[in-house]
Amino acid sequence: MHRDPKQWAYVRRLILEEGQSRRGVSRNTGLSRNTIRKMLKSPQPPHRDITRFAHLVFCKKYLPQPTFSATSTNRLAS
Repeated sequence: MHRDPKQWAYVRRLILEEGQSRRGVSRNTGLSRNTIRKMLKSPQPPHRDITRFAHLVFCKKYLPQPTFSATSTNRLAS
């Protein structure tokens, strides 16, 4: 489901205020009709549940950190 508040408000405005059909908005935006139906159920997008990732904070120091160098050896030959 999309969580962008601007897109959420745009889709709701098209359907609720301008009277466009759900199917038409789905076709124009590329969103699923089920996603649009969920957008119409709630005035605001759902918030991301950060508690799902809370355990990663403790593991962060043990995870390998990506290293970037100024000269990359993975360049494609042109």
